[in-house]
Amino acid sequence: MNQEPTDTPVSRPVQDAFWLARLESEGVNALITTTPALPPAFPQCLQQLNDGLYFEAHESLESIWLEAPYPMKLFYYALIKTAVGLLQIERHNANAATTQLTAALHHLAPFTPTFMAVQIDSPHLQLKDRVDLLQDGEDVSWEIMEALPKVSFQML
Repeated sequence: MNQEPTDTPVSRPVQDAFWLARLESEGVNALITTTPALPPAFPQCLQQLNDGLYFEAHESLESIWLEAPYPMKLFYYALIKTAVGLLQIERHNANAATTQLTAALHHLAPFTPTFMAVQIDSPHLQLKDRVDLLQDGEDVSWEIMEALPKVSFQML
């Protein structure tokens, strides 16, 4: 998998897997050599996430994600999965939250510790704490989950 899968049309999941593998093996700095400009709506998206407006954050981030090129698309995808996973925690849907947050963790990992002037390592750890609690399945302590500090993405 040394070249981009462009010879024939491929599905988005195949493209995602290709670019995620490249990010994991080559590193984000090898693939994104200049800091991308922040989309104008991006700070609002982070604020929505930080304020617990997860559905709104998902919708706002999706607009950015649709227009983004690879591998940037994966960064926004990770944030979308974060928003959806946190929304599922609010709904006490352990299975959906686990699925979404596991995907978010996997896709955020290549962008740690910081990316686009956003601290990623701290929210990454906060999401991991939630996934660890969700591993109890039917025995999830929602009281403990709700007592955790809010996941927070900070601009540097």
